[in-house]
Amino acid sequence: MTYSSDELSKDIQMVICETQGDIFQCANELGYDMDKFVPAYMKSHFCERSMDTAYSPFQMADPEECLDFILPEINVPKLPEPLYIPDALWWIGFIYRLLYFELKKSSNEIIDKVPFKAMLIYYPGLSTVDEYMAVEIISEDKFLR
Repeated sequence: MTYSSDELSKDIQMVICETQGDIFQCANELGYDMDKFVPAYMKSHFCERSMDTAYSPFQMADPEECLDFILPEINVPKLPEPLYIPDALWWIGFIYRLLYFELKKSSNEIIDKVPFKAMLIYYPGLSTVDEYMAVEIISEDKFLR
């Protein structure tokens, strides 16, 4: 099977979105305070240099490996147990990365416009629609375009 460069690019972007979803889900399952983790991660140097970039090996790495580099930088506390359902955190991580690809805005800019609490509100309704439709609704709602 042959891919056009656009198709290949979209496939690679989806894998990177999945990696970020896995990072968020893993951090949640390990009990990190996601109310602090998500904004700290989105504003971190790790995110800027390893996710908001054309290529980084971390974009396709295991979430635990990524967390080994993220956690010392952002230093967020653990909670006695996760506060959020894993699927919600995976979806939020995925959609934040897709917003980055579709809008060509940094993670730092995106988290300022669409805070974690807003994503938690979007999750129940938008997690059931096509991911590109979710990005379009969020970006129009938050005036990101």
